[in-house]
Amino acid sequence: MADAAKMDISAPKTYDFGASEAAVDRLYALPLHDVPLQTLGLKKATMIKNAHLESVLELFRGDGIGSGQIRIDEIPQFFTQDPKALEDDVEILRRLAELESFDVFSLRIELRRINVDFTGTDALNLSPEKRAELSEYMASFTRPLIMKIYGQQQDASEASELIDLVRKPNREDAMRALKELADTLKIELEDVPKFLEECGDVFLSLSYFRDALDEVTGAIPDMIDWMNDLQDNFQVRSDPANQRVISEIASDLTDISTSLVGRFDMFDQRSQKLWDDIDPHAFENFRDFVRDHHVSLAAVLCGLTVKMKLWAERFPSRGGAPMKRIEFIKGEMLPGLARIKKRETGH
Repeated sequence: MADAAKMDISAPKTYDFGASEAAVDRLYALPLHDVPLQTLGLKKATMIKNAHLESVLELFRGDGIGSGQIRIDEIPQFFTQDPKALEDDVEILRRLAELESFDVFSLRIELRRINVDFTGTDALNLSPEKRAELSEYMASFTRPLIMKIYGQQQDASEASELIDLVRKPNREDAMRALKELADTLKIELEDVPKFLEECGDVFLSLSYFRDALDEVTGAIPDMIDWMNDLQDNFQVRSDPANQRVISEIASDLTDISTSLVGRFDMFDQRSQKLWDDIDPHAFENFRDFVRDHHVSLAAVLCGLTVKMKLWAERFPSRGGAPMKRIEFIKGEMLPGLARIKKRETGH
């Protein structure tokens, strides 16, 4: 039993990176069933980001059969019915392929820019399961507001729960605080739930990105250790170019993760101050501040998630022959990493 326990302790950490989640919850996947396409076969596919951060169509995926992927320019080879409709569909897909992340929050912003409408009412919302999973993150944002209204902690991690508490305040002091909040914001008392719903959506987006950040920054040190193990290998030591690639990737990953953590510290500081002295423009400024970061933040987290997910899948035991590791590092980790770093750090 002691040996078994020791084995469990020394076993490498496992990472999911959204693989078990609904496709709508993933940064790197866009189900096409709600995209206004005319070719039915295309609507059954999913657009994903591959290891080089290129947008490709995934036609199928399954255990033992892998992932069937095609590039956008290969679509006419697989779908031959109604050439005119297919031409229109490919144009829409090309516009979608330019997006750097497929998360629902940046999609709400980017779809307007590229002039693509979704047909499903829930296409740009997280699944109920994901929203429940984010409840712990949400609580850190909703707690200051609940304290402001009730003077003590209440259970409200979802925007809907927060609104229910506001609609049915169980204390006279809470009702008085809500009226003061409405007066401060210069809105009617009955409009407070709508205002809080928008708050909840902004906080949900921050919770979603924080969840993705925690997973990638939790894995990056393991990834760097895995690469650094190669520095003691004779084949690597004898090739300065390989050593340089390993060092540069490790440095880039550290810089990116440090910058990301700094960004979220800034979000946390501003959200904590939001309710201290709120005025009619305070939330609007905070909301716009967060949304201004959505697209770039999503792009960086999407790229990192794709890279780290592939590493965890290819090397689940964190082993691998030295040359196999070098091949992966140079062929899968390196392409696109400079773009991720530039998106995050500006250089």
